[in-house]
Amino acid sequence: PKLDSRSHHPPPPPRLRSSEARPLQVTGEPKVARDLMTRQLFTIEPDAVIGSLEEQMAALRFRHLPVVDGAKVVGMISHSDLLHASSSHLTSFAKEVDELVHKMPAKRIMRDDFVTVRPDAALVDVAAEMWKARAGCVLVTEASGELVGIITEADFLRLAHHFLSKACAPARRAPARRGPRSGPSSH
Repeated sequence: PKLDSRSHHPPPPPRLRSSEARPLQVTGEPKVARDLMTRQLFTIEPDAVIGSLEEQMAALRFRHLPVVDGAKVVGMISHSDLLHASSSHLTSFAKEVDELVHKMPAKRIMRDDFVTVRPDAALVDVAAEMWKARAGCVLVTEASGELVGIITEADFLRLAHHFLSKACAPARRAPARRGPRSGPSSH
C-alpha cells in the first residue's frame, strides 16, 4: 500500500533511509511530549490493503504504523502485528496464506488498544504510561483525536543519551589519573 506521510507542523526531514535517520542528539530541555515526538508520520487508512507493508516498514525503518480515518487515529499496526498475521515460513502453505494476508485491509489486523497522550503531557508521565501499558510507542493526539505525533522507545533512548551525556560531561573531560601499577614494586 501507499503510505500516507502526514504532518500538521513543519516537518523535520523525513526518515526514508538509514543515512537520513534521526540524529542521536536531542536539543534543548525536552519536558513535554511535543518536545520529543516525531511529527513526520507514516500512516495507513483502515480500508487500505496491507500488501507489502512489512517490507515497506523495514525499508523506511519504523515499527509502528498508526491507522487513521481522516486525521483521527483509529488503530495501530506494529511490526509484531504483521508477524502474527503472516504465516510461519516453516509451513508448506506459507506462500498461499501470506498472499491472502497481503490482500486484507489494515482494519483486519490493526489493534484498537493503543496508548495516546496530549502534546503537553509531561515526558515523565508519558514514560510511565508506556511502561504501565508495556507499549512500544505512544501516539500523540489532540483532544479531538487528531494524530499529531508519535513517541517510541527509541525516542526515550535518545532522550536518555541526551541527559546522560550532560550528566557525564565533566567526568568525560577529566584527565585520566595514573594509579599505582599492579604487580610487584619496581623500586
